[in-house]
Amino acid sequence: EQSKGQNLDKGYNNFEVIDQLDAIFIPYTGRRDWRFFAVPYATHSYVDLGTSQAQEYAGGALLGMQRNLRSSGIIGAFLGYEFVNTDTELTGGVDTRIQTNSLQAGLNYFKSFSITSKVWEAFIKGSVRAGIDMPNFTAKAGAFELKLANNAKNVSMPLVYNLGAELKGGLTFYQFKRNSYVSPEVSLSYDMMASTKSIITKPIVNFGTTATSYRPLGADERYSDVYWHLPQLGVHVRYYKMFGNKFRTNLKAGIKYNMLNKQKAYIQIGNLKDASEITLPAVYGNLGLDLIWMIKKNHELS
Repeated sequence: EQSKGQNLDKGYNNFEVIDQLDAIFIPYTGRRDWRFFAVPYATHSYVDLGTSQAQEYAGGALLGMQRNLRSSGIIGAFLGYEFVNTDTELTGGVDTRIQTNSLQAGLNYFKSFSITSKVWEAFIKGSVRAGIDMPNFTAKAGAFELKLANNAKNVSMPLVYNLGAELKGGLTFYQFKRNSYVSPEVSLSYDMMASTKSIITKPIVNFGTTATSYRPLGADERYSDVYWHLPQLGVHVRYYKMFGNKFRTNLKAGIKYNMLNKQKAYIQIGNLKDASEITLPAVYGNLGLDLIWMIKKNHELS
């Protein structure tokens, strides 16, 4: 149970302070051992390059739950679905459409450790995740329509799937007189992304009743299966602040380092085989800001 009326200026102990801070920063009343959430979303983007245009529609939902294990930490699970449709009009009258259905799932674990000599907490976070994408690619070139098809055994469609895990550790420095905290963290993650073999079969045109034929769009394109390994190191800082009882802000900034930022992809056109080296950003940053309004007890809008 939460402690009541502690004097935070003198005579406090760390556990009472943390209890009071929970009452400030956690947006619900009473103890909550189970939490559930659902986040639907939709996006649209449009690009006009003069000679080429592209439109993208995307939407989906993220569902999750958390179980408070008290002194043993917090465990959670999530499941997400996303649909993306991208249409492009390219120079030369080639129109393409890419549709993707994606499923993502994962497990999370969190545990904090009080530092009794300071108003600090240490914490660890762990997660494992997996996902699968089912892409559908079509292109129109004049009177011909091309389609990306599966070229692997025991698979009915092209697939892209991923597996990953991440471990984070950090400290939370509470500034209870300012209703805020600062929380730096470091992370180590590993993800594997793979795709099955696929093929784009090009049309064959025959000359009348003769046996002569040709391929107006060239030879078939075959794409080998791909396995990319992506270990990363990360550093992030979070700043969280309350303004009264109705408004909160959550600012997070950080960078990640790709330890293996050069990956390879393989293609075969007719009898010609080639491998391309794809260079990913070695370092990239991210910045996020949440503005959160407390509508009423146990309800918020962000």
